[in-house]
Amino acid sequence: MAIYQPGDSVRIPFNTYDNNNSPADGTTVRIYLKNAAGTWTTYTYGVDSELTKLSTGSYQLLVYIPNSATSTGAWKYEGAAIDASSNPLTVSVGGFEVGISDRLA
Repeated sequence: MAIYQPGDSVRIPFNTYDNNNSPADGTTVRIYLKNAAGTWTTYTYGVDSELTKLSTGSYQLLVYIPNSATSTGAWKYEGAAIDASSNPLTVSVGGFEVGISDRLA
């Protein structure tokens, strides 16, 4: 698991797959990010500029980690997506750790 520091910007890559496990684009793609304090934030592709498409079925979320001691700890993300036929797509999940920064010590 990657370790970041408060004040860092983090690029979170993730993928969406159809029921054949092939990369697929969703008509709706959402990523839910849980920060170390337990607060969830929803990002929607096409609405939130932090969430961009890289290629078919490949997306990236860019988030800024606030420069605060409360940012330290485990962060996680999960997602939801549907295709043009309203079929659910599989969305990769993951997480990262935010450690104590010398700037905050």
